[in-house]
Amino acid sequence: MEEKNADEIIKKYPYPIAILYRIAAGLNLKEDPDKKLEYILQTAESAARLVGIIALAELISLKEKENIEIPNSIKSDFKKNIRRPGFGIWMNFAREGLVFLQDTGAKIVMPELNDLFYENRKESEFKTALDKLIKLRNAIAHHKVVLDTKDKQESAAAISLNYLHTALHRLEFLKQVSFGYIKSIEVNKKPRQDPEFLHKGKTLKGDSIGKGINLSSTLHSFKETDTVIIRYDAENYLNLYPFYIYEESAGDAADVFYYNGTEGKRLEYIGIDPGGKFFVENRQQEQSLDVDEEFDLLMSGKARSTDRENVKFSPELHQEFDHIADLLG
Repeated sequence: MEEKNADEIIKKYPYPIAILYRIAAGLNLKEDPDKKLEYILQTAESAARLVGIIALAELISLKEKENIEIPNSIKSDFKKNIRRPGFGIWMNFAREGLVFLQDTGAKIVMPELNDLFYENRKESEFKTALDKLIKLRNAIAHHKVVLDTKDKQESAAAISLNYLHTALHRLEFLKQVSFGYIKSIEVNKKPRQDPEFLHKGKTLKGDSIGKGINLSSTLHSFKETDTVIIRYDAENYLNLYPFYIYEESAGDAADVFYYNGTEGKRLEYIGIDPGGKFFVENRQQEQSLDVDEEFDLLMSGKARSTDRENVKFSPELHQEFDHIADLLG
């Protein structure tokens, strides 16, 4: 890919893709082929995650508004898959969700996604490219492919980068969308009129949480703060909460965090760049432990401690995931 095109990805693609691509592009193929391959695969997974979350958000929106029938390809194992989603599972959500929406003729927020996986009944280059990268990532993880020399690592990284560029080129329309978060809401109420909610936050285009553009917009369909949205135009947007959330205090630094599954009864969130990770516990659930249970935890060495790790208490996030599981599972 030309340097100009690579620079456009870093500066204009949504933050979850741009930040990881910048790291991958900046690593020298000859000097750090293993690290370069690692970040190429991370960038590809981040792209699959973003598209998968968009597909789920479309399904959730249509289910709530029109009570559509969720396809069995998502519904049958949704509660199991959402507990620990990885590269392949996000791809499955994206593929099955978008193909279903295309087949039913549903009006979706981002029409460019309609033929993302299949074009004229044939597999798209996007699907082929990411399928190849998933296959390679899984082969490395299960030791079916051993990249034990720099030559092998360099070859794998070079091939993988070509596949990544193919996939990202198909997502070029994302340069025009707005990915950002809502930090505060002002209510404007005029006599004999419905209230308007002025949402203020930042649009994150490019490779840094610190490069956000101030966002001020009147949106009507939700009233949550720390919500991440992706906006197609003035009238069309999707709420990506609770799969992405903005958090200032629970992690290591203020960041947009993505949902990475569950650990026991806790939700795990990982920062896209500087945020580190944190866990979300259900306060009501945790408070229900009696003295004997607390003692057993203490003796096992597993007693809860917010000093030990970053923990956020939020029954609302747990309730939101329960609601999504009911809708889609």
